[in-house]
Amino acid sequence: RGCHAEACGALLLWTVASAHSNDSEMEEDVEEVVERLLCQRADPDTMTDGGWNSLMFAVMAQKTSLVGRLLEAEADIDARAVQSGRTPLMLACSASVQNFGLVCRLVTAAASLDFAARIDGRTALLQAVEDSVATSESSTQECHNVNGTMCPNVSR
Repeated sequence: RGCHAEACGALLLWTVASAHSNDSEMEEDVEEVVERLLCQRADPDTMTDGGWNSLMFAVMAQKTSLVGRLLEAEADIDARAVQSGRTPLMLACSASVQNFGLVCRLVTAAASLDFAARIDGRTALLQAVEDSVATSESSTQECHNVNGTMCPNVSR
């Protein structure tokens, strides 16, 4: 007995989106449910109205094992969110994620490096560089003490 394709896809999307929790017990349950749904032929490319697929939610939750499993199930590695045009790789490079392991996994799986986001025209590479510089500058500014001197091991 199989699951209705649209219902399984929607449930897969909802399950992966809920993976943002840091509850380790829930993480095992999420992985088991995802595996079962994919075995029932759930479509990993079912999208929200905003154009987000399960892979995007897994990237945002920084769940490397889910990302890997969704890639094995042939999730669209270059899916683009409707408004922003961001791809899973762009999300992995974003300041809120900046997960080198996920970036490597997506690049190795042949994510497009040339797509530009509709919202700001930046590619994943440009976004990673700009967000990395901004994060570095922010960390340096936060490191000044009251007297205006720098913390050890931080150069101006």
